[in-house]
Amino acid sequence: MVSLGTTKMYKNHQTLIPKKIREECNINEETILNWEKVSDEEIKIKVRRKRDISELRGIGKLPYKTNSVELKRSLYE
Repeated sequence: MVSLGTTKMYKNHQTLIPKKIREECNINEETILNWEKVSDEEIKIKVRRKRDISELRGIGKLPYKTNSVELKRSLYE
């Protein structure tokens, strides 16, 4: 394993992410970090992106055309 930097804990339990890691992992204010405890002395951090609604549009495409108004009406029948 390669060390990419060292930080310390500040007031209110805050710490900094080293610039090299932020740049390599493209971490910004919208990034979500998942913390996992591996052992008493090791923690794993996974970088996750917050998805925008435009990225989700079209993910669940159906093999046929649908009409949202007709679908909603059928729920109340």
